[in-house]
Amino acid sequence: MMRTNARLIKQSTEKEAMNTKSLSQILQLNHMSELHTQEIETLEQKLKAVEQVALTARLTSNAKARLEDEANKEKQVRFVS
Repeated sequence: MMRTNARLIKQSTEKEAMNTKSLSQILQLNHMSELHTQEIETLEQKLKAVEQVALTARLTSNAKARLEDEANKEKQVRFVS
């Protein structure tokens, strides 16, 4: 009977240790998941900012090209006149 009790206590202790270890791993994985989610959100925000900068650069380039065309047209009109 004492051997059975000792064995049961040992099994219970081992199960408790395994549960504690598993819980620790679960908490660690949850924390890592939260960090990854935050990193994804940050990267998405940076991507939006980069896209806005790219759009601004494209619009600026187009405006510059139009201004250059208009300036060339004015020069041609003056030259012809």
